Amino acid sequence: VLKARDYFQRAIDVDAAHAPAYAGLALTWVMESQFGSVLYPRDAAARAQPLLDKALALAPDLPEAHATAGIL
Repeated sequence: VLKARDYFQRAIDVDAAHAPAYAGLALTWVMESQFGSVLYPRDAAARAQPLLDKALALAPDLPEAHATAGIL
C-alpha cells in the first residue's frame, strides 16, 4: 500500500490532471486503515475524501473514484 501510494503521488506530480491517480491515492488511505494500520477510518476518510473530490472534479464518471467512495 505504501509503495502504491508513492507511485500514485508520482503520477500526480507528473500530471496533476490524471484523475485515476487521485482515486488510487485515496484508495491507499482507505486500505491502510483496513489492513493492519493504526490509522482510524475517520482519519483515513479525512485524507481520502479531498482526493476523491479532485478525481471526480476531473472525471465525474470515473469508476475507480465511485468505487472508492462506496468503500469509504
